[in-house]
Amino acid sequence: MNKELGFAILGGWILGVIFGFFKLPLPVPPFEGLVAAAACLLGQVTYTLIKQKFGF
Repeated sequence: MNKELGFAILGGWILGVIFGFFKLPLPVPPFEGLVAAAACLLGQVTYTLIKQKFGF
């Protein structure tokens, strides 16, 4: 796990605790939005791997 990913997860966890303490709604998109964002990232990674492997 790289350093930036660890900081992002830790920061999100801390914010989740703070928002939970103050009983505020989380400022995140619905679950479907998160899945779509993850799919976009996966597509970008896939393109990069194909480009490196086949030299496009």
